[in-house]
Amino acid sequence: MADRDTFFQQLLTRRVPQILGLYIAAAWLTVEMGQWITGLLDWPDQLLVYVFVLLATMLPSVVMLAWNHGAPGRDRWPRAEKIAVPLNALLAIGAVAAVVVSVPPTEPGETTVYAGSAVAERTLIDETGTEQVFTVAREGFHKRVAAFFWTPAESAGLPEGHWHGYAIAWLLSVDLGRDPLLTVFTPYSRNLIEDLRAAGFERAVGEPLSLDLRLAGDNDAEFLIRGRYETLDDGMALTASVVDVDSGQVVSEHRVEAGSLVAAVDGLAEQLAPDLYGDVEPDPDAFVDIRLEEAATGSTEALEALVLGLNALQFGRDMGAAVDALQRAVQIDPEFALAYSLMSNFHRSRGDMQASAAAIQQALALDYKLDSQTIFGLKANRYAVMGDYDKAVRVLEMWTEVHPGSFHAHITLARNMIMMGRVDDARDALDAAAELDPDNAEIDRLLFNVEKLSGDLDEAAERLRAYIQSEPQDAQARIDLGNLHLLRGEFERAREVLEAAELIAADPFEAELALMVVDARAGRLEEALAAMDSAMQRYDRPDKLGQLIMSRYRALSMAGRFRDIIDMVEGNREALRSAYPPANYWLVVAETLSQAHAHLGEVDAALAFLDEAIEAIGDPMGRYLSINRVLVLHRTGDNVGAMERDLERFRFFEENFSFSGTEAYVHLGAALVADQRGETAEAVDRMRLAVEAIQASSIALDLFVLDYFDYLLGAVLRADGRLAEARTVLEPLLERHPAYGPARLELARVELAEGGNEAARGHLEQLMDQWRDADESYINYRNASQLLQELNEGQ
Repeated sequence: MADRDTFFQQLLTRRVPQILGLYIAAAWLTVEMGQWITGLLDWPDQLLVYVFVLLATMLPSVVMLAWNHGAPGRDRWPRAEKIAVPLNALLAIGAVAAVVVSVPPTEPGETTVYAGSAVAERTLIDETGTEQVFTVAREGFHKRVAAFFWTPAESAGLPEGHWHGYAIAWLLSVDLGRDPLLTVFTPYSRNLIEDLRAAGFERAVGEPLSLDLRLAGDNDAEFLIRGRYETLDDGMALTASVVDVDSGQVVSEHRVEAGSLVAAVDGLAEQLAPDLYGDVEPDPDAFVDIRLEEAATGSTEALEALVLGLNALQFGRDMGAAVDALQRAVQIDPEFALAYSLMSNFHRSRGDMQASAAAIQQALALDYKLDSQTIFGLKANRYAVMGDYDKAVRVLEMWTEVHPGSFHAHITLARNMIMMGRVDDARDALDAAAELDPDNAEIDRLLFNVEKLSGDLDEAAERLRAYIQSEPQDAQARIDLGNLHLLRGEFERAREVLEAAELIAADPFEAELALMVVDARAGRLEEALAAMDSAMQRYDRPDKLGQLIMSRYRALSMAGRFRDIIDMVEGNREALRSAYPPANYWLVVAETLSQAHAHLGEVDAALAFLDEAIEAIGDPMGRYLSINRVLVLHRTGDNVGAMERDLERFRFFEENFSFSGTEAYVHLGAALVADQRGETAEAVDRMRLAVEAIQASSIALDLFVLDYFDYLLGAVLRADGRLAEARTVLEPLLERHPAYGPARLELARVELAEGGNEAARGHLEQLMDQWRDADESYINYRNASQLLQELNEGQ
């Protein structure tokens, strides 16, 4: 007892408890401050773990130093201390090194990593400001797997290319892909279908193992899954092989029999998973594992409809048939979440934003069936469809933060950045995608749009040619290249590229229509209109007829034949109603009919069509049409007060439901109001802002929109007396679009103001020839006629 009292007295005398308490308090404060600093500087959270381990393993030295040096008075450094403290320091460094190996530094946001686990939890603040936790694979533990389409066994009695073979690969990707440790891609998701078809396998099945190994290796897969299936009296039998991509060796083989196709794939996935994990012990709590019939569908009929829809798109490029098939799938199984997800993308590609938003809502209502990457994509698209691009971008950024190894995440972010006109951010996203898959041709495809938006048309053309070299069968890419030549006024080069596209296209309609547009823009209006009239007799599908009507509307506008436009649109309202969703239908009808009547000076009729459309659409899109009222009132010289009120309605839409390009139309409306007031200098300034904004938006990808904005800039520059500046805008416009009559009329006015009467007469005579069949009440035709008459009378 005396010895124990003596020991405790010695501890107090040597102040060991006090020193130890101060050390622990200092360690705690260091960790607390460290947490604040790492968050402030965005350092990896694991640094705090290393600091804690270092401080904890140095505790024996602290105790020894306190015992030897804590008492008042002089002390000495014992030999044992000189050896023990350095050894303890070495031990501490070794302990930290061991922890670094087992818990390596990660990107900021990955906050919790479990020792010995292949998964980690990443905590992020979502687009609504709420903290969200995601389970992801730790670096080095994620596996990529290729699941190619299956072929029927000889005994199956089914043709090669039967829908079952596509369904099995797709279902495997759904079942296995829910696990954060696995990414399973199919030819649907990696665009390998075209590679297989280019190799001679038209239906993308029946290919040799060597080809699958090459394609899987090109896409960084570690394993590939191949198999055969057969039908049984009471269900399906699946025989699968797991192949190591590097060695080409079969890792394992499995056979499963079950009462249905979905049940067979579910059982097979359970057997395959251990072979794909390798030495990794999966965490059973890493994700919610539900039955495949719940994650996908338990209905064979719904599954067949989905596969037929995917094949219609991938093999036939028939978006209409694809949408119809998916609609059948969800009618059969109203809880088929993945069908809604695919349908939302298809609707968005067709421009039917309302239908896309509805499908997204239905998919997200069943979000427990979806993996995190699908949910990210749906949420981003939902915000984009609503016009809330800030939240859409935040969702996409979270997607890339949670899944930095997802090529699809970076590509989707890039697409949305392009839609917003944020070219630098789009480049950054594409750079990240290129690090993951440098040979993917889709990067060049998107860089074409980036360079086009940035104004570097030479680089844009090079990017698109590089893409075409990789994907020579893509007719749409050739059409885009033809349109790029058209933007530069290179009509013959555009024709050459478009004729090549027409030859290789499964459906030549798009290329054929683009060739008609070449003739129209080049000034060969009679040839273009004759070709369009013939096409309208040959193509009766509503979507194609809708495109023809819009192209013919523009060609007839160039010819000054606005009565014909009114007759065409009125006579084809039902076709347009079938071709477009309701809101788009009213936007098309309102724009074409209101502008046609406005060009003829018929203000009341023009505004009546707009008001009818605004009432039919309702808010908020009805407010979008307010800018068309501003255009009508400006064109006919009416009512500045009404223009201002309509511009305010449009401003409300832009501020609350903005999407790419709306800012440009705000500046445009302000420019036209200023011009109507006679404030031409203000009109020029606002019109310059409008041109800059439209060029920075995805709307700039439309040739005719750019032409219209440049024409208006040239007009307000001429009105403000800046004749030389007006010329620098109008002349390049007419070089790339010689048939743009209003721009030629403005240039004639510039020539007259500068005393170039003969040059003005040349432009006006050219207009009279172009408008020889124009409506007599066409405002620009009357103005051009009057100017030419005054010139001739003044000789």
